Amino acid sequence: NVFNGDRIAAAEKFADSYLSYICGGGAWNDPANEKAFNDNYNAIKAQMIEGTAGYVGVMESYRDVNLMPKYDSFIIGDKRIVAPVAYTEKSLSCRVEFIVTRTRTVDGAERTDTLTGSISVLQVLYKGEWRVWSFVYSPAENSGQ
Repeated sequence: NVFNGDRIAAAEKFADSYLSYICGGGAWNDPANEKAFNDNYNAIKAQMIEGTAGYVGVMESYRDVNLMPKYDSFIIGDKRIVAPVAYTEKSLSCRVEFIVTRTRTVDGAERTDTLTGSISVLQVLYKGEWRVWSFVYSPAENSGQ
């Protein structure tokens, strides 16, 4: 089955890393968060292929995501793989749908919201590892994003 094992695990791992990146928020509004933010950013880039449109897009997102609020906690739940397509034995696309429950403190009060949506991932076998060539992040319209 072309949709098992490392291929699907790589897509799920990338989705988890991307959600940690955007929910972990930025260091510019929270300098104490700088190391965690950069660790999340580098974890995404490590799963991609340098020079691809997806990689460049992540690099270009650094400033915008860094300005996003940092959530005190978030739980990635109800993740599922949808619409997998194997183009060859060395390429696969799929959509990872998710629900993330996020909590942060705003003006001294704890606020919880839900982020729902999907991340469509195109990955290829590159130097013996499944790497992301490109992706599309699609939060649901009424989501907490």
